Amino acid sequence: MSLERTQQTMNRYFEGMGRGGDVAEFYTADVTWTTTDTGQDVRGASPVRDFIVALHNDSLTPKTRRSVVSDEHAYLEGDCPKAPIGTVAGSLIAAMRCYGPIVSMCP
Repeated sequence: MSLERTQQTMNRYFEGMGRGGDVAEFYTADVTWTTTDTGQDVRGASPVRDFIVALHNDSLTPKTRRSVVSDEHAYLEGDCPKAPIGTVAGSLIAAMRCYGPIVSMCP
């Protein structure tokens, strides 16, 4: 996958989140969210969507300060000290990982 296609995928994803759309459409059917410090693993487009939405509603400020994309990967840095990293397959997000404890991500 090209850098441009990865960037387009992430742009569409954030546009969907911004308008309150069903972001599950941006995930592969077997997408995963992994919180590395706890080993928490959420699998599947709908469960991952529900987890991300709840995370943003409960604790995260969905304001991204910086994003970096490369072929098939994106790194997001937000208002919080830890940030998720994702893997993109085709034009869909296949995996997301959060390095660091979610509980300490935001005040």
